[in-house]
Amino acid sequence: MTNLVVGEVVRLNSGGPVMTVQAINVKDAFGKDGAVECVFFDGSKRLEEVFQPQLLTKID
Repeated sequence: MTNLVVGEVVRLNSGGPVMTVQAINVKDAFGKDGAVECVFFDGSKRLEEVFQPQLLTKID
């Protein structure tokens, strides 16, 4: 279970774009539950990706 909530702003621990949590407790690409779906932009292109919560850091 994650302590993230929908609407929080996060970033991958390794860096990358700022993302917004869109959904929690979804399945990742390997079928593992408890993942976090994030939305972010590459220029004007809206993208979505699913990550395990331990890969994400909250941005204040």
